[in-house]
Amino acid sequence: MKVSHRLLLAWTLVLVVASAGGGRAAAVAAAQAPFPLTVTGGQITGQGGARTVLLRGVNVNALVDYPTRHQEAVPVGAEDFAEMRALGFDFVRLPVSLSLLLPSPHTVSAAYLERIGQVVDEAAHAGMWVLIDLHQDRYSKVLDPTHEADGFPAWMVPDFGLSEKPILFGKTTLAIQAAFTAFWFNLTIHGEHMWSAYAQGLSALARHFAHQPAVVGYDLMNEPNPGFIPESDFLAHHLLPFYQAMIRALRKADPRALAFVEPDVIGDLGLSHPAVWSQLHGTKGLVYAPHMYQGVFTPAFTSTPPRGQALWDGKIASLAGAYRNASLVAREMGAALLVGEFGIRPSPVGDRWIEDQVRLQNRYRIGSAFWVWKISPSFYDWGVVDLSGKLRAHTRRAQILAWPHPLWVRGRLTQVHFDPATATARFAYEATSGGTSRFYLSSLTWPSGFTVSTSAPHTLSWHRFVLPGADLRWAVLTVEAPAGATVQVTVRPR
Repeated sequence: MKVSHRLLLAWTLVLVVASAGGGRAAAVAAAQAPFPLTVTGGQITGQGGARTVLLRGVNVNALVDYPTRHQEAVPVGAEDFAEMRALGFDFVRLPVSLSLLLPSPHTVSAAYLERIGQVVDEAAHAGMWVLIDLHQDRYSKVLDPTHEADGFPAWMVPDFGLSEKPILFGKTTLAIQAAFTAFWFNLTIHGEHMWSAYAQGLSALARHFAHQPAVVGYDLMNEPNPGFIPESDFLAHHLLPFYQAMIRALRKADPRALAFVEPDVIGDLGLSHPAVWSQLHGTKGLVYAPHMYQGVFTPAFTSTPPRGQALWDGKIASLAGAYRNASLVAREMGAALLVGEFGIRPSPVGDRWIEDQVRLQNRYRIGSAFWVWKISPSFYDWGVVDLSGKLRAHTRRAQILAWPHPLWVRGRLTQVHFDPATATARFAYEATSGGTSRFYLSSLTWPSGFTVSTSAPHTLSWHRFVLPGADLRWAVLTVEAPAGATVQVTVRPR
């Protein structure tokens, strides 16, 4: 079925136009409440496995307990979630800090739970799913108060009297590595095993949000660091047993919650050993969520660039190895796959890197969360938008992340493809049950309009979000197909 953009406008079901004082809109257009998610056949699904959901979103660092001397958190509110929806995001990875959740032994902060709950409710009202991430960088802010350091409370920091002088490219210290090592050996601190204290914080979160369908699950630890433990021993004998213990605690507190697990830094290079991860095979509701920073912090895999040039060589093959490895790990576990973080500094090269990341996510038909929604430019300036919400002039990251994509399909996704050279999107799915499927389309991709061709009846629901310098018009394409149909969707510029 092919119709013109002009005719589709006549079929408009919903158009929300809002403006506020300075010209910014903060209304959420016809948001559908998030439904509970699960993992079926290695895919994130909803409605008993009938819908395959492609989570695309961003990280929001508003609740992270950074050091006072390195305060990069930016507050988030309802208008942010409205803008995220306009850019095609339906998913937020929300880092939280154990230092605020467990301020003292055996004490859970009700105030911090309520603060997290407020952000979750605002995201849910906008129709967005939330992954709560137990975040840490460099173990704890007390161990590195002048850098990006956060995570464990001061009372869970063992005092071994070791040097805090930076080692290993200035990214860690002997004290930080010793703290991680103590944690992985589950030492006792203040009369409590460290894993038990960690599980107390995780369980408190899970119980608090057990009846909030917008909370899809929990990232059990951000970027686990092996400390002084050799990589050959760490994964099998420390990290995976930790995950098993935390999953047991999570299931006891909220049986429906998905468990998101990450590799350590070696795994994040795309070098994790798939067979070792089979220890988690058979775990229900499991998602493998590595971070993809190849070419940003690590060299390309297929070639070494000349000295003085960027780590990334500009070729998608340099990123593809990590995606292949992640896919193998997820398959070994019987888990779904999602990129928990990816991000880069603004530049033309950085924009090409983001494009290739999204191409690979489309190729593997997986979700992702970009790092980060907003951040103070005095730090590393990776935000999707600036602090006012305006699209950034010296990078196309928002436009790339807003490429057309499925929101969910009633069945099995078989193709997710967008060619920026021709501005043509192609999607395909096998309808395993009758019903509707939804796709995100945006004027950022087609400023002069588009045409839609589908093999099943479809409609468009139009929305609008206005902010300084941009009038974002976006649409949800809904396709209705019977069970057993093979559905093709093509969107081209008008």
